[in-house]
Amino acid sequence: MSRFIHRMVGIAMGGTFAVSVSAQSPHEHGTANLNIAVDSNDILLEFISPAVNIIGFEHLPNNAEQQHVLDDAVALLHNPAQLFALPSAAGCSVTLAELVSDLLPEHEEAHEHEDITNGQQGEEHLAHAEFHASYQFSCTDPAQLNAVELTIFIRFPGLEKINVQFIGTSGQLGAELTPAQPRLTF
Repeated sequence: MSRFIHRMVGIAMGGTFAVSVSAQSPHEHGTANLNIAVDSNDILLEFISPAVNIIGFEHLPNNAEQQHVLDDAVALLHNPAQLFALPSAAGCSVTLAELVSDLLPEHEEAHEHEDITNGQQGEEHLAHAEFHASYQFSCTDPAQLNAVELTIFIRFPGLEKINVQFIGTSGQLGAELTPAQPRLTF
């Protein structure tokens, strides 16, 4: 999905925004990145965060409590309507929610194979585990789509700020949102 968003944004801006999206800040605890693209009736969101911001650790769960924390976070991250509030007048509904992380079982298996073939130790690649989530909402009245409220701060208190890059019919916009200022108007 990430490539899809970059492609959509690149087409909309002639490639200039796609470069700035990939040049965002590196892995920083407390900080996440959110890329938003509005195209026709759709709003696309790409959320990238160090795992520690979401679950409090960046390794595979060591006990039942950590597994429960991870499971709860994954359930929330698969439900973008719980994390991002769009104007109700826009009539938006979730059409896609994808989540990728080294902490998820499907990626553990892939990395086990990589570790064997690359001669790496099992959890070295998890030193800076992240969550990458991609979402798409389809809206019945996109003219009413003029803001997004990041309720994700309420769900994950480890998030201190989110660097946002936005592109839509109104142009490009960059912002740093915080729990005290969680709303982006466009």
